Amino acid sequence: MKKILLIRGDDPAPYYEVLEAALTREFPLVRGSGGGYYHQARVLFVLNLNNIGKDFAVLSLLSDLKKRDPQAFRGAHCGLMVFSRGSLYTKEAAKDIVFEVNAMGGTFFGAPLVEALGGLENLRKWSLKLGVGLEETLLERSRDLLGRLLTTQASYIARPRLLVLHANGDVDRSNTHLFFKEVARSFDFEYKVIHVEDGTVLDCRGCSFKTCSYYAENNSCFYGGVMVQEILPAIEEADGILWLLPNYNDAISAKLMAVINRLGVLFKRHPLMDKNIFAIAVSGNSGSDSVLKQLIGALNINKGYRLPPDFSLHGIANEAGEILQWTDFTEKARAYGDHLNREIHWK
Repeated sequence: MKKILLIRGDDPAPYYEVLEAALTREFPLVRGSGGGYYHQARVLFVLNLNNIGKDFAVLSLLSDLKKRDPQAFRGAHCGLMVFSRGSLYTKEAAKDIVFEVNAMGGTFFGAPLVEALGGLENLRKWSLKLGVGLEETLLERSRDLLGRLLTTQASYIARPRLLVLHANGDVDRSNTHLFFKEVARSFDFEYKVIHVEDGTVLDCRGCSFKTCSYYAENNSCFYGGVMVQEILPAIEEADGILWLLPNYNDAISAKLMAVINRLGVLFKRHPLMDKNIFAIAVSGNSGSDSVLKQLIGALNINKGYRLPPDFSLHGIANEAGEILQWTDFTEKARAYGDHLNREIHWK
C-alpha cells in the first residue's frame, strides 16, 4: 500500500494532534524528514501557522531540500492542511507552499487544501451540509483529502487540446504574447487561442447559489454573451488552459479575472479536476510570483483545476518587445514548449 509522507513542524495547533492520531489510524501516514526522498511520493504538508502566519519549520525544510535537489518533489502528488490560530493567513500560506513545491516538480490535484481557522468558523457551511459538529467536519474533510491524495492517478490523453486565453491588445509588442509565440513553435498538439477583448466579459454579479445553479443547468449564465457562447464551451472541450499573464500591479488583468470569476457556473455542472492549468507571466520589474500565486489560489485551490509540475514560465521585460533581446529567450521558450508537450497528455 502506498504511504503518505507527512511534512510538518513540531508546534501543532490546538486539536491538531488529536486529528493526526485519528487520521493515522485510517491512513498510512509516515513522518517525512528534511533528508527524505520525495520523488514519486504521496506528500501531505501540514502547516501550523504562528501569530504572523508562518510555519518556519516547514519553510526551512523546503529551503534545505531545494538547495540539495531543485526537483525534490519530481513525480510527487501533494496535498496540504493549514491551521491558523486566528482568522487569517491560511490561503496565503497555502499558495506559498503550492508555488514552491510545484516549482520543485510536485503535482497538486484539484482542491488540494483543507484549512482550519482558529475557531473552525470557516467550516460552518460544511458542518451544516454534513450534519455534524465543527471538529467532526474537520475530520471528514481531512479524510476526503487524504483519500484523494492516496488514490489519485494520472491518466494519459492521446489527443489533448489546449486553450490559450489572453487579453493582450497588441500581440506584436506584448512581451507575454511574444514569449507565447515562441513557446508555441514547439507544440505538437491541437490548441486554440481566444482573445478576451475590452468590454466583452462582464464581471460576476454574485448571483445566489440557487440562481447560479439554474443557469448552470441550462448551460448559461446571467450575462450570457461571449462567455457563454465561446469561452465556457472552449474550456469544457480543453484538456488544459494556458493563461497569458502580463503583470498588472502585481495582479492578473481585470479582463482575465472577470473570466475566472465567471467560472462558477461551469464549476457547478462540469468536473474540473481533470483539466490542467499552465501560465506564462511577464513582469516589468518584479512580481510574477504574485500573479502566479493569484492564479493558483483561484483555479487550483478554489475551483479545483489540476496543477501539473512546473506549471509556469516567467520572466522580466519592461519595454515593448524587450523579451526578444534575451540571450536565452529561444532556449527558455522551447524548453517550456517541450514541457507542455509532455504534461498536456496527462490529467
